[in-house]
Amino acid sequence: MRYKILFLLWGVFLFTVKAVDPPRLIVVLVVDELNNDLLNQLQPDFSQNGFNAIARSGFRYMSMVSTEWSGYPGTRMAGLFSGTTSARHGIIGEKWFDYRKYEFTRPLTGDSSSLIKHIYYRDAKSLSDYLKSYYGYSSQAVGFSLNQPWMIQSLGYSPDAFYSFDLQRGVFFNALNPSDTTAAWCNDFNRKIMPQNLLNQPWEPVKELIHYQAYKNRNPQADSRTFFYSMKNGTTLPFERVPGSPRGNMLLRDAVVSFLAATDMGKDEIPDLLTIGFSIRPFVTAPAVSLSVEKEDMLLRLDKDVASLVDFLDVEIGNKNYLLVVTSAMNPSVDRINSGKEAENTGWVNCNKMESLLNLYLMAHYGQGKWVLGISDHNIFLNRRLIAENNLSLKTVEEKSALFLLEMSGIERAVPTYDMLLSPPLSEPFVSNYFPMRSGDLLFSLRPGWQTKPSVWGTTQLAESSAVKVPVLVDGWITSEGISIEPTDLSDLVPLILNQMNIDFPAVPEDDGSAGLFPAVKSKPLFP
Repeated sequence: MRYKILFLLWGVFLFTVKAVDPPRLIVVLVVDELNNDLLNQLQPDFSQNGFNAIARSGFRYMSMVSTEWSGYPGTRMAGLFSGTTSARHGIIGEKWFDYRKYEFTRPLTGDSSSLIKHIYYRDAKSLSDYLKSYYGYSSQAVGFSLNQPWMIQSLGYSPDAFYSFDLQRGVFFNALNPSDTTAAWCNDFNRKIMPQNLLNQPWEPVKELIHYQAYKNRNPQADSRTFFYSMKNGTTLPFERVPGSPRGNMLLRDAVVSFLAATDMGKDEIPDLLTIGFSIRPFVTAPAVSLSVEKEDMLLRLDKDVASLVDFLDVEIGNKNYLLVVTSAMNPSVDRINSGKEAENTGWVNCNKMESLLNLYLMAHYGQGKWVLGISDHNIFLNRRLIAENNLSLKTVEEKSALFLLEMSGIERAVPTYDMLLSPPLSEPFVSNYFPMRSGDLLFSLRPGWQTKPSVWGTTQLAESSAVKVPVLVDGWITSEGISIEPTDLSDLVPLILNQMNIDFPAVPEDDGSAGLFPAVKSKPLFP
């Protein structure tokens, strides 16, 4: 039965909502270092059936912004899927100092105990939790990734499975329960992989080098580099190069297709969630440019993988029966070649060196001791016990530290957080990102053109952190064709989808003193 509801939003917008059946499957493709520039730059080179087709038939956000200050991809995933920010969901970075236990939390790894522990570090419900609350546990939440354990933050508190690629054996397994070998589709798929073939075939370019973006407008003969990489590395993890190559994305696509074909995922009236973590981050150390030849090669091939996956979904699930979202989770590296003079306008900020220098400075003022416990992301954690034992004011030590940090290359701001402990912050990025029980004693930001060294999981701090534009393409189900250039918060997307499914998402009134804990649910022309 169709009905129409007319209501006034903020006294401005009058629009119509139609009762529709929910999507049987919500598919979220996360491409780790994808951004709007890459989509625009390579649009002429993409096929007509991949990213271009999704943008053409669906809805594209050109100014979707992530206000998460942390460069940790798990933080962005927690924010996207919970519809909140760090100040609410609590995943402030790759790790943080737990002052109650007086130790750092262990960074997320791919083992099952770490995955399960990090699920419960998040303090906000996720998309799949809302689906399970509304439809019951018949609603499934399943994730796939190659070597991206932070993708677990996309699956809520009760994931049904999280399939990952074993870098030791070259097969897929359920990382939440590695000893479980009862998934018939997974056993059958692993038998067909023939892992040795993954290593025997080298990675070569998909086209002539002179046709890659990195070679345009320059003399190709001036660069004598080659593009031929062996997949063998001779280490104890023989398959560790696979996730950083086009073959990894192709293998992941095939695994997802095999899973969907063999299971009831998306086959009934109960909405399910499927998240897939693709990569365009090559295992090769690339030049300091925004688009290396290797990254372009991975993205061009991924475009074809995405096209074939969408074709399969159209046949297996039905175009109007699933909702497709394409986005990213990781900050790409700074184009340092075009960002000015090295060490003046651009460069690397070494957090280990920063920690050592700050500790030496504080020892010069207050005596011997480990005054700085560590640095993670944009957080600096001071030794509160040592400060108290020396009868010092935490606020004074924070302020002295902040003034010292401002003298370091690449540091734009250093902000003490003592006052934020006692009263909620009133300005961004602190409103969205300060979590009292986990955030550091000082928060720092970088000057434009500067970045921190990437961690193992790709955590990189940029000057643009807390205002990073994130590519978002939405297609399928009842999505309108269109494009939006209006600035929109990434954390608004899931509340908008849930509301369209008639599932309530809690919105915090703007005048109750807790603004920023939950974003206001805003109307966007995504759905008709």
